[in-house]
Amino acid sequence: MRKGDRVTATAARVISRMRGDRHLAHQIPPLAGTLALIGLAALALWHGPRGERIAERGRGRVFGELLLLVLVSLLGTQFCFLVAGALARSFGTAPMNVFQSYAYAVPFAALALLAAMLIGRQPALLVAFLFPILAARMVDVDALWVALYGAAGSLAAVFALDRVQFKQRLVMARVGLAVGVVNVATILILSSFSGLAGRGAVQVAFDLICGFAGGLLVAAVASFAVPVLESALDITTDIKLVELSNTNLPLLRRLAFEAPGTFQHSLMVANLAKEGCEAIGADPVLAYTGGLYHDVGKIFRPDYFVENQRAGKNRHDTLLPSMSALVLIKHVKEGLELAREHNLPRPLCDAIAQHHGTRLIKYFYNRALEQGDPSSVQEERYRYPGPTPQNKVMGVLMLADGIEAASRTLVEPTTPKIRALIRTIMEDCLRDGQLDRTDLTLSDISRLGESFLRVLATIFHQRVDYPGFNFNAEPEKDTRTLAADIDAARAS
Repeated sequence: MRKGDRVTATAARVISRMRGDRHLAHQIPPLAGTLALIGLAALALWHGPRGERIAERGRGRVFGELLLLVLVSLLGTQFCFLVAGALARSFGTAPMNVFQSYAYAVPFAALALLAAMLIGRQPALLVAFLFPILAARMVDVDALWVALYGAAGSLAAVFALDRVQFKQRLVMARVGLAVGVVNVATILILSSFSGLAGRGAVQVAFDLICGFAGGLLVAAVASFAVPVLESALDITTDIKLVELSNTNLPLLRRLAFEAPGTFQHSLMVANLAKEGCEAIGADPVLAYTGGLYHDVGKIFRPDYFVENQRAGKNRHDTLLPSMSALVLIKHVKEGLELAREHNLPRPLCDAIAQHHGTRLIKYFYNRALEQGDPSSVQEERYRYPGPTPQNKVMGVLMLADGIEAASRTLVEPTTPKIRALIRTIMEDCLRDGQLDRTDLTLSDISRLGESFLRVLATIFHQRVDYPGFNFNAEPEKDTRTLAADIDAARAS
């Protein structure tokens, strides 16, 4: 430094070190404060998600995931600050030589966005406040702006994701634009605190450009990190489920060709479960995709399931009730084997395993009681292996599966009959304890019943008769083939 030069923060820090201010006595207070801040942040991360069941992951695992994301983000932020400082020092004139301007481009909100997509909304809101405070500790002077700026952008990312829902990759760009707009507004507020005239219009304009670029960088960082973290942490996001719901995927195409009746049943269950979850605020994307895959195990023996059988042909007529029950139960195990073979994520494996819970196969159980000694019939042999549904989505999927299958037995599916059927299936599952671990309330079950009724009543609607046609009349016996009819029509 020469006489008359402006003493910058970097120069002051170097001079302080040259004077010997790095003695241990001088370092203990800031080090202790930093450690205390980190400890409080870790404590908040541990207690923050308490009481919230997040994708069936344990509390310890959620804490570990949050801690890992925070540590990686801190390292990334430190690198960005080093780059910002290097850029500021490489230019000699304003507005390109100000560290704070380049720091506005740091993607502070990327952590909150990743936490919201991979873990949940509540942990994302928690890190939206914690991370900017930790990042502010990395700045030598005037660190308050880092905490305010980072928190504003992080909250904008979480709320924008709530609005648009993460179901397409393009959502990232929309969230990034929202963060960029909020960054611009926050920079104007911070500049007004220090005086717009003092900073200069050119400097403020450059700050705004950097802030908006920071929002776009948030989208870029999150777009790159989501697929990597999905695989590394074994997390299934909504966009992954949407991709797996494509019915042209090999496993679903195989189900459609080899067990067409089961495929149509699965489509109906998926739509019922989706409507039900939307009615109670559960995850409709998981419900829909789980509904598509829940019966894939029926691929191996489609003829043993009534939806794939032709009229008058029932393979169970020649089997003992115990063997018939064994065949039905086995489709769950074989479905799980197919799921592992095709690398389906854990939530879909849960849908396959839990959609029947431990329910009793009443038809073959009662048939066994009628054919043999009731005392020799073991009820456990006629129950599915389970486990019972472990969350709301799996509970809704079980109800949708049972109600859709039972609705096919209605001869004249009027609205009162459908309502009575829905109530009967729900009460049976409740009495059997199948919904005990789902956290479904009576209010949820009531809303589910109304949503199921609305969907089924729409499906089984009636139309007016076509003029000139009587489709309900018994067809006349006719030995002519379709080809002969076509030839006769051509000849005429």
